[in-house]
Amino acid sequence: MGCRPDHGRLSNLTDYVIAIENLGPVLEYHLRCGLAEGSPPITCIIAENFMSCTHQVANNLGVPLVIFWTMCAASSIAQCNSNLLVSREHIPVKVEESKRADKVITCLPGNLPPLLPTDLLSFYRAADPSDILYQYCLRESQYQSKADYVLVNTFDELEAPETVSALFCNGCPALAVGPVFLPNFLEAKEQLEELAIGLDKSQHPFLWVLRMDIVGGMPTILPEDFEERTKDRGLIVKWAPQVKVLSHPSVGGFLTHCGWNSSLESMSLGIPMLGWPYFCDQFLDCRLYKDVWKIGMDLEGVDVDENLVVKSFPIRLLLKCPNRKSFSHAIY
Repeated sequence: MGCRPDHGRLSNLTDYVIAIENLGPVLEYHLRCGLAEGSPPITCIIAENFMSCTHQVANNLGVPLVIFWTMCAASSIAQCNSNLLVSREHIPVKVEESKRADKVITCLPGNLPPLLPTDLLSFYRAADPSDILYQYCLRESQYQSKADYVLVNTFDELEAPETVSALFCNGCPALAVGPVFLPNFLEAKEQLEELAIGLDKSQHPFLWVLRMDIVGGMPTILPEDFEERTKDRGLIVKWAPQVKVLSHPSVGGFLTHCGWNSSLESMSLGIPMLGWPYFCDQFLDCRLYKDVWKIGMDLEGVDVDENLVVKSFPIRLLLKCPNRKSFSHAIY
């Protein structure tokens, strides 16, 4: 609803978020149609945290609204307190100033570790405060603490109960319900060539999940004869059952964009991670498991330079670790 099936949602986020903000009347219409056709009564609406359009729908239907935070609790707290961060001049984020001592963020609730501005959602790195995505995040934050109940895709052993509790709404405590395993995504072009070179020169086996609908077709983005040279030790697929792959004993490490779902899957299955954050909440996810939970490492510089092309050498180092034990030793 709201966008055509062929709309490039990830490649055109501006149109996408505008459609989401205006989705309420269409959603309510379809829900009422279902009721008229004899569907079971609606007892509540569970909405992802960036769906403020559901607030009015829930009010009109007279049912509770449940916000489901798909990010880690720390990222969720930072997002729903974005107006506080604006008042303290932490956002919009000025990347070049982000590591100054006076820019460290300590004002957030939930007993969070000190954060850097670059740990926040990438949409807050807006040179122009009128940027549509920047303003969208600020508008959404006004509704994210006004639901009837809150669910968070995390667990108490990972993030402290007081962290999760900081997301409470209307006096009702937030409930950790994770890890909830869901799919994830993402890659880029010039960078893919360096990644392929690293995989090739490592001489180690690999499984590479490469979404063709995002990268625009494999032949145009991979080095010549790459598949042929690596066919005896490498496999490139468009999709893989990630949980099954990560649970396989031959997997020694996970090179990931640090999406929260993938991070939960990797942590739950005991796989160390090499973080390569790309956008949104991935930067904070990466820093938490590198600096706080000590279960992974990152690629230097990707947190402050969105145009940085990571060369093949760090990728070769990762694949030089033939099993989980040696990869973990390399991290620590």
